Amino acid sequence: MWDRFVNNLIDRYVVDGGKILDAGCGLGINGINTRLRHHDKTLYIEGCDIYQPYLDIAKKYNIYDRVLNEDVAKMLLHQNKEFDLAIGIGVLTHLEKSEGIFFKSQLERIAKHVILTGAQHHIHDHTSLQNDSEIDALSHKSTWNYKDFKGYNIRGFHPRGSSGGSLSDTWLYPPLYTLTAIHPIFTKLTQYLVAWK
Repeated sequence: MWDRFVNNLIDRYVVDGGKILDAGCGLGINGINTRLRHHDKTLYIEGCDIYQPYLDIAKKYNIYDRVLNEDVAKMLLHQNKEFDLAIGIGVLTHLEKSEGIFFKSQLERIAKHVILTGAQHHIHDHTSLQNDSEIDALSHKSTWNYKDFKGYNIRGFHPRGSSGGSLSDTWLYPPLYTLTAIHPIFTKLTQYLVAWK
């Protein structure tokens, strides 16, 4: 459900002729999803990531107008408010906390609107497509909570400690999400945060 929520947030800020930065773009999933949902608009979407094998895939399928091998924790190459929207989906957790704070400040500097996601707890001890503790760029290094996002709108997703897909998760999800909309302190009961402004 959080991915649909993020897609809806992205859709709020996409305008014809708009410029989007997908910081930490990985394979280009958010870039291609945005292009498909807004096929009727002319968009400039730039992707950057530090993990070259994923950038090679994004380049192969021409997802982005420009693809950069750039450390998202050091994004100094962009002008102030150059982009209408900057997204960092699933990126913060892969950065050291100090790098993530700087990354967030840079997205705020270079974009009119920012969407970020972060894990509140180290829960990925497994290897998956975009999580691998053996590869530095794909390993988890930090956790985040609502206090890290002052001035942002915040929602929490997935009950804390859940493995997903159980009947109890299905029952807990809607009221838990609603509580996080009432006050961000309730995000303490969730595994993931989505923050935007």
